[in-house]
Amino acid sequence: MLIQTNETIFSVASKNDGTRLVSGSQQGSVCVWDASSGAHLMTLGDKNGGVESVAFSSDGTRIVCCAWFGSVYIWDASTGELLKSLDGHTERVPSVAFSPDGTLVVSGSRDHSVRVWDALSGALLRTLNGHTRFVTSVAISRNNRIVSSSNDRSVRVWDAVMGSLLITLSDHTDAVCAVVISCDGTLFVSGSEDQTVRVWDVSTGSLLKTLTGHTQGVRAVAFSSDNRHIVSGSLDGVSHVWDALTGVLLTTLKGHREDYEVTSVTFSSNNTRVISSSTDGSLRVWALGASRGVPLPISQGHTDSARSVAFSSDGIRIASGSWDKSACIWDASTGALLHTLNGHTEAVTTSLAFSDGGGILVSGSRDESVRIWDTQTGSLLTTFTGHTNGVTAVRFSSDSTRIVVGSRDGSVWLWDISTRNLLMTVNDPTTRVLSVAISNDGTRILSGR
Repeated sequence: MLIQTNETIFSVASKNDGTRLVSGSQQGSVCVWDASSGAHLMTLGDKNGGVESVAFSSDGTRIVCCAWFGSVYIWDASTGELLKSLDGHTERVPSVAFSPDGTLVVSGSRDHSVRVWDALSGALLRTLNGHTRFVTSVAISRNNRIVSSSNDRSVRVWDAVMGSLLITLSDHTDAVCAVVISCDGTLFVSGSEDQTVRVWDVSTGSLLKTLTGHTQGVRAVAFSSDNRHIVSGSLDGVSHVWDALTGVLLTTLKGHREDYEVTSVTFSSNNTRVISSSTDGSLRVWALGASRGVPLPISQGHTDSARSVAFSSDGIRIASGSWDKSACIWDASTGALLHTLNGHTEAVTTSLAFSDGGGILVSGSRDESVRIWDTQTGSLLTTFTGHTNGVTAVRFSSDSTRIVVGSRDGSVWLWDISTRNLLMTVNDPTTRVLSVAISNDGTRILSGR
């Protein structure tokens, strides 16, 4: 799955249950996405500076992010409400993390410090000093061990409760860009500009493995929740999946545009997917094989860039829309192309939705039309027209009898699929509609402008 934005994505994180993604961008956006469909759900806050790090709390109720100008923010993941602003760093903050129990937030800054905060009250608990250059990444384990990395080429292990420095590791030969701790708290991984990924014992600081294969600096690392696999992302534009025990390279994930940096990587909660972000403006979700982390093959279908994607609710099919004016339906398990849906006369860029059960697909296009398709046969069932500008958003009602359509012409329309009747129209020609939603009981419609 591809989620394409118009911004440079610095960081991505997955909610523990795998239903949501959150991304942070150079332009300052913190966006929450549906992990199955790729739909944009909400944007948190104003564009006040680049966001280099984002994270969910372990219970998925809060999101923490950090900004270039030194602040750390905690948000309600459901409502988007700003809960706390953690102020104290004097320079840009490139990394932030929740403790596994959600009670602490740890941040690392270009002011050379690591700070530990109370996640509920927002109080600063302690400041950890020792790095001699920018702190690039922080992580915290279940037993309150903090690992931090720095441009000073070192990795440091701290006691989060006492604030004491336990271990300093200086084996990397260039700046250390990223660190992550295994879920069981026994190992951590570091990625460096020296092009290596290193695996360490948290308790002793012993170097266990050095993983080589990237051709440029390693900017992002992540552990799978079962501690069996590591994924790394690099300036070379690719991500590698490794066996954490043996250090064997299992697969290389290529798909982001060449000459663009992979900025962040993470595993899905069930370890069957890898999510990566890039300075090419995209998030990619990679399907991994059960045993060796091999990406599932994707057939060639579109002849131009794909700009919208959707999962059927049963997880069997994927739909994609493209600048080539077509929509495609794919088998989600094998990656096989099932149908190419032709008929739109302009790009299908932002508007795709499956009915409940996946039997019907609705597509919206810049050609100002909405088309309804049978996903079993690929045949066109009907076409709705009338908008005076491109269609930007489509959604089914929960019972799949109606669809809500939003357009750049400022209108929101509600259609009955079976009768093909237009049930309601709301117009505001002074602004364009970018997203729509309908409540589960079908009584309320929400539009984003």
